[in-house]
Amino acid sequence: MKIEVSTPGMAVPIKIVLPNSLMKSKLLWKIAESGSDWKDWETVKQYQPLMIACYDALTEYIKENGHFNLVEVIQPDGTKVIISL
Repeated sequence: MKIEVSTPGMAVPIKIVLPNSLMKSKLLWKIAESGSDWKDWETVKQYQPLMIACYDALTEYIKENGHFNLVEVIQPDGTKVIISL
């Protein structure tokens, strides 16, 4: 996932790159579990297989169709926010 934010006044746009594989990372889930104060962590943990399935479907879609913009917002003042997968 790539997140880009730019405004006409910025010399350099803000660009953040996150690997899509973070969706299924066991390490990330362990970090979230250890640092969370959610009362019902077992319910939240049930979403992990869903996230893995979503990652697999997204990867297959990108292989077939290429990368795409999930969100692209352009304000009248020239501010742009683009989230690409």
